[in-house]
Amino acid sequence: MIAPGIGCMWCNGLIDPTELAIEMHPEPEREQARYVLGVPAPSVMPFNTLAVGEAVTHFLLASAGLHETNDDLGSVIHRPRTRERHLQDPRQNAHCRWCTSTGNLGRGANGELAARQASTTRV
Repeated sequence: MIAPGIGCMWCNGLIDPTELAIEMHPEPEREQARYVLGVPAPSVMPFNTLAVGEAVTHFLLASAGLHETNDDLGSVIHRPRTRERHLQDPRQNAHCRWCTSTGNLGRGANGELAARQASTTRV
């Protein structure tokens, strides 16, 4: 689960820096960077179904407060080929530039905190 105070996608190793760098280039250059030209990244329905099912279940339990403990923030990693399941707890780098209070968490495009300012005049 990704939520304020428990780490972001970068901290949890869910963003591949190489893929991110490739995606920043125009389409012709992106095609040349792929291992197999003309073949898009595959979308495998059974694996997508497993991932989405886990995410929706986790979201529903968290938003309704139905976890057995309040610190139950881990996700279950399914490994269908070996039929193993592992618990993965979220991680947060204390110096992350994206999800910490000293980073960009909650800041807009211009770097200011995205919050309403209190009015100083009364009507």
